[in-house]
Amino acid sequence: MGAIDDYDPAILADLKPAVARLRIPNYGTEGTGFLVAPDQLITCQHVVKDLAIGGEVQCRFGQSSKDRTAKLVRWDVEADVALLRLDEPIADAKPLELANDNRRFTRWLGYGFPAFTDGIGVPFVGGVADPDVRDRDGQSAILVNASMLTGEDVSLGGVSGTPILYGALVVGMLYRVLGAPGSWSATHFGLLYAAPVSRLQVVLDGGAMPVPPPPAPTDDEARHPKLVSLLLRLRLSAHAAEALQTINELRREQLATLDVLLQAGEILLDMGAANDVIGLLGASPEDERARQLVALAHSLRGEHTIALAMLKTLPPSSETGGIAGSVEKRRYLETKNVNHLRAALLEYEKAYETTQDPYPGINAAALALWLGDGPKSRKLAGEVLARVTAQPEAQRNHWGWATLGEARLLLGDRAAASRDYGHAVALNPGGARAIASMRTDARINLECLGFRRDELDSVVSVGAVACVTGHRIDSPGAVPARFPESKVGAVTGALKRAIDKYKIQFGFGSAASGADLLFAEALLERGGEVSIFLPFPAVDFIGTSVGAKWRSRFKGVLDRLAPSRIVITNDETPASEVAKNEAYARCNELVQRETADAARILGERPVLIAVVVPAGGVVPRGGTEDAIRLWKERDRGEVVEIDPLTVR
Repeated sequence: MGAIDDYDPAILADLKPAVARLRIPNYGTEGTGFLVAPDQLITCQHVVKDLAIGGEVQCRFGQSSKDRTAKLVRWDVEADVALLRLDEPIADAKPLELANDNRRFTRWLGYGFPAFTDGIGVPFVGGVADPDVRDRDGQSAILVNASMLTGEDVSLGGVSGTPILYGALVVGMLYRVLGAPGSWSATHFGLLYAAPVSRLQVVLDGGAMPVPPPPAPTDDEARHPKLVSLLLRLRLSAHAAEALQTINELRREQLATLDVLLQAGEILLDMGAANDVIGLLGASPEDERARQLVALAHSLRGEHTIALAMLKTLPPSSETGGIAGSVEKRRYLETKNVNHLRAALLEYEKAYETTQDPYPGINAAALALWLGDGPKSRKLAGEVLARVTAQPEAQRNHWGWATLGEARLLLGDRAAASRDYGHAVALNPGGARAIASMRTDARINLECLGFRRDELDSVVSVGAVACVTGHRIDSPGAVPARFPESKVGAVTGALKRAIDKYKIQFGFGSAASGADLLFAEALLERGGEVSIFLPFPAVDFIGTSVGAKWRSRFKGVLDRLAPSRIVITNDETPASEVAKNEAYARCNELVQRETADAARILGERPVLIAVVVPAGGVVPRGGTEDAIRLWKERDRGEVVEIDPLTVR
């Protein structure tokens, strides 16, 4: 390339297929990465910061339309560099070669995937402003320029991880834009920071590897009082956020063995935290139990094909067969296609015949009833009842009591069934998904037996799922008024009444002043679980949507949440108001999608609580009215509107 303004097109032709657009759909995160080996690529640590080691990233190289999967191998937070490993090596692209650390250059060529291009790769050409600077965090960096970016009023989110080349060698990686205050993701003077190759080399040399879990202890739990204490806390967690905080403490204490993580995965699945299970156990692909739990988590997310494909790689067992049956049963409940019901019964029957385990047995009994075969249902239920009652009560977990309750229900003893289900719930009060599963089956069983389908709902009770949207607190003297500060108390009261009326236990929303924060505070006060979504980093969100007066309330809410319950949908803040509105709209869409997914897992119809002054006319993109419109268009659930001007 040399010290000239243009570049050799042959270098770009080799560069493009070696560079990938990276996406982490669950977190709305995008970035760029590049091959350093046929099955390895480098990106910025902040692009994958929401993942656990082993977490998955979607990769699409160059101009290909094929998605590939890579897993996070290791990272260095200080250097802001991460190494990913592809499931399959790339055969049709040449890995990029890193230059020596002391190589000097005057011009550079890059290729990356800004988020605003929506998957289209973009070449960049620029020069060097300063080969040795410190960024705003004090990190050693190269300050490069690109005149093509000067004056652009658009976010460059997604460019992080872009390789920059001098000749055919990588001399750095873009990781940060030099932005003006309040617009950190839009270039100021067309300047960007690049990490020098010495920082990239850290992860390639195997440095900064996260401390692996220690080997399984040879002593029993009684010799590890800290482990016993934390496991007890884990098992008694009221909800997923509390469980995740305990898991993080187990890791800090170096007690997070695979066995402990498997126990944690089971607890999180009972709570319906499917995404957290995949992040927790995705790094243990060779362990049979881990694969079973991850497959079940995929099914809970509606990814039934992925779940069944994973299960087919495992040897036959009661647990694998039972999970396969549950996947087919879930597909039946979603589609009402009786073929899935028959497939589920077949899976459960095979597992029961092989193992005589009560778990697949009771499911086979229920599905036989659903298919109209009462005699088979009663025969299987009687066998399961005898097996479970032969076990000492002290050895039964919540699933054992639920199995007993369902067996008695199928045999017509509703009073005894109610008592047994009560025992199951009492042993696992935070297991919302497990309780919802009991309730779903009980409702269908009751209906098939000719009884009122909600007869046991008060016993197997699950909290509702809701999300919030609404106006921010008015600025002083705002005209027209929408949410005056004087109405905070009245709106808070209305939100608490809605939470109580709908028995809301799981809440999703953003954290702007006004409706968002008041809802989060009220739900946390009632022991609920809150998930917060921010359209861009908190430091900028506070300036645009919180304000100095509400900043302490914002911090108070976020400080009470586990890190996985705070999702930042874009790692850079848009510069223009139009782009900001788009970021708000994408955040609204993600909040509503996550709400709908959580409600589906729990068998609930979700609620949208909207603190809004009714208004006609054009609906602005990204605002409260836009969120209500989106919810209604997709018929996601009920809408509860609270008018802040008239509420008492």
